[in-house]
Amino acid sequence: MANAHQLAASMIQEAMTRADAEGLDHPSVYSALIWHLLSSMHQSGKSGADIASEIQFTLDNLGDDGDFHVVRN
Repeated sequence: MANAHQLAASMIQEAMTRADAEGLDHPSVYSALIWHLLSSMHQSGKSGADIASEIQFTLDNLGDDGDFHVVRN
């Protein structure tokens, strides 16, 4: 059974494979995915401030290697 991160990664890979097959550029598909993700988060009850905070936290902890780096005390 996949965890949430594995599931999301496979969904993005599938979207990029389909984008290639349809002749769509990856940046446009990434933007569309972000838009739909944020819209879904907002519709589920998260406030804009909560969503922005989550995005900022992720960006602050995303390493140059693309991995998520969080130090726990």
